Amino acid sequence: MINKRILIFYQFATIGGVERAIINRAIAFKAASISACFDVCFLKDYGGIAALNAAVDYYELHNYLRVVDRPIFCEYDLFISIDTPEILEFIPTKSKVIIECHTSRYAGQNYLRELKDSIENIMVPSVSMLDPISKITNRYVSIIPNRVSVDKVVSNKSSEKMNVFYVGRIEAGKNVIEALEIFANVHKIINDIDFLIVTPTDSYKLLYEKAKYFGVSKQIQLKGATSFHRMSKLYQNLSESKSLFLSSSLHETWGLSAAEALAYKMPVVLSSNSGHIEVVKSNESFLYSIGDIEEGVKKIINNINIKENIYVDELSGYHRRLSDIVDALVPIYELDV
Repeated sequence: MINKRILIFYQFATIGGVERAIINRAIAFKAASISACFDVCFLKDYGGIAALNAAVDYYELHNYLRVVDRPIFCEYDLFISIDTPEILEFIPTKSKVIIECHTSRYAGQNYLRELKDSIENIMVPSVSMLDPISKITNRYVSIIPNRVSVDKVVSNKSSEKMNVFYVGRIEAGKNVIEALEIFANVHKIINDIDFLIVTPTDSYKLLYEKAKYFGVSKQIQLKGATSFHRMSKLYQNLSESKSLFLSSSLHETWGLSAAEALAYKMPVVLSSNSGHIEVVKSNESFLYSIGDIEEGVKKIINNINIKENIYVDELSGYHRRLSDIVDALVPIYELDV
């Protein structure tokens, strides 16, 4: 079937959702035994290249994924720009180019209005982005299914105590202070519970200050940014200790961390934004209204008290379905320029 060399450009190499999605894409193609080499060129490195290379080694993706510094453009069959429009002028004319828009920030989407006529395909990571992106461009917009690879990790049942769990950056749009307030109120009801936050260390001071304000500084456990392949072990341990993933984001294009938690059969409670709604397939038992602390607490308590959650099991199977990635991308990658 497909036998192409594909060059992906992305602005910043971090231990983030876009990089994880690229890894999952390579894993999906390998699982389907489809020959394709994804080379990734980052404009700046913030620690993500080493983490991605470690994932390539761990998942044995050497024939499918690699980081390149100075790509030779003429060697590639297809170019993909993930929110990196500044690279487009350097791509040879008449090359096949696909734009992937992963940003939920409106200002970050404006470049789509000024694309060359020769660029016909735009891809987005969720259904919730189809309509807003279609409104600012007359090009065909399609979806890249975001599915999650789950390691077959052999692990004893975790002896760790139950945690509320969050992973991601600490920035205004992530609304993590609201999550802290929700946790503080959960802790009043369930005393033996911690809030584990996986985030870069530069946010620790702020988090401790806010945790102290809410009276839960002793219950906050902070863990630095964790490499892609080590996160699977963490997800499994948390799932086995009956923990729960919490996100209070104001907006998400998809919510990959929530999807990963569900893939490992961990219940979630998510703020009701379009990306999160899609992750849980509109199941209200996992959603709370942004700003409604009482509702967030209630949803956490309800989900913790359910011993066998059939909805979590159903969503876990859905998010693990890597073949969806291949089924969506191969026909587009095989199209002629």
